[in-house]
Amino acid sequence: LEAVSEPTVASRTLAAARVSAWRVKALPTRRPPAAPKTASEFTKQYVLLRKTPEAFFDFLQLVPTERCAVLVAPEPEVLRAIGVAMQTCASKEKALWCLQFLDEMSKAPRFEMTALTLDAATSRQLLHVFDVLKDLGMTCAD
Repeated sequence: LEAVSEPTVASRTLAAARVSAWRVKALPTRRPPAAPKTASEFTKQYVLLRKTPEAFFDFLQLVPTERCAVLVAPEPEVLRAIGVAMQTCASKEKALWCLQFLDEMSKAPRFEMTALTLDAATSRQLLHVFDVLKDLGMTCAD
């Protein structure tokens, strides 16, 4: 049997440079964000922006509300990131949009199944988001 050689320092450096180049090329600051046309475009931006609620919230507003059921994958991590972004950034002016977005997203295939399998912390967080949005909506109506 031949021994499998360890990756060389040069090959690891080259791989790291390729990953770094992809990240720089894909960063939203490099190009102005645009409305995603496919679910994979949404997912790519989600991966890049999910840890920055403000940037992710701005990106969510680019998603056509009527298409979010098709573009947004109803996965627990995505729902959690959307909840954090809305809880952090929602305002009186954006409360109605947030509710419309969530309503449309609930029409996505597998949404109900995903909602049933959420962990307790994520469920509480999403319920809190609805409470915040409801309070903002009532304030807006006053």
